[in-house]
Amino acid sequence: MKKTQNKPAAFISAHLKSVEQQLIAFQGNRDTELLHLLRVDIKKVNSILALLDANYDIRYDTRILQKLFNKAGKIRELHLNVMLLKQLHCQPESVIVEFEKQKNELQEKLERSIPGYLKGVKQFRKEADFSFPLPEFRKIKKYLDKKRRKANRKFDDHTRSGMHSFRMKIKSLLFVCSVLPSKVKNKLGLPVDLWHDLQNEVGAWHDTYAAIQFFERKKLDQQLSCMEVLYQLEANQFGVLLSKYAYRPPN
Repeated sequence: MKKTQNKPAAFISAHLKSVEQQLIAFQGNRDTELLHLLRVDIKKVNSILALLDANYDIRYDTRILQKLFNKAGKIRELHLNVMLLKQLHCQPESVIVEFEKQKNELQEKLERSIPGYLKGVKQFRKEADFSFPLPEFRKIKKYLDKKRRKANRKFDDHTRSGMHSFRMKIKSLLFVCSVLPSKVKNKLGLPVDLWHDLQNEVGAWHDTYAAIQFFERKKLDQQLSCMEVLYQLEANQFGVLLSKYAYRPPN
């Protein structure tokens, strides 16, 4: 088997091992940045599994990864919103105290579950078959072209839900690109640098938008003193995105 053909298996295995390492480290210091890294690892794994699935018609049981991803996401969400409220000196202070309490409770619950997650992720890594080669060039191109068209349609919606979906699809494309040999990427002529810049900008907007949604979901939008600032910031960020790329295709 050629060296490039081993790339999917090596990539998946490396990131699953990284998930395990982040979990072990989290037990020691409860650093929420580890949960962010863990979630990125899972996104990368899922992107390559989707590529294999589309070309080899194989189904992977990723329930353990999805469950861990969701639990880590809830802790991360609380952490980010607490940090935002502190940064904006938002009142009432009792909201921050309550969110920190909820975060600590979820962290304790996750810690108790870590041995089970470690066992499940390790079992998936060792027992699932990832040994498929990279698809041939024309199949990779067809797969990426389809993903790009879907991403562009979401961008062209000019809606907030569409913009978030666009970002997720672009990030998935970037993860797939990271597995491809340089020769293949050059031949495809992928606008990787533009994708990176654009998804970062969309990500900055989405952090604000997600915070607003979170506070509204918690029915706190009428209580928090900083909501007007958040509404204005989100509107400005979204407007800049639309105007900046209005006459420039995202890819």
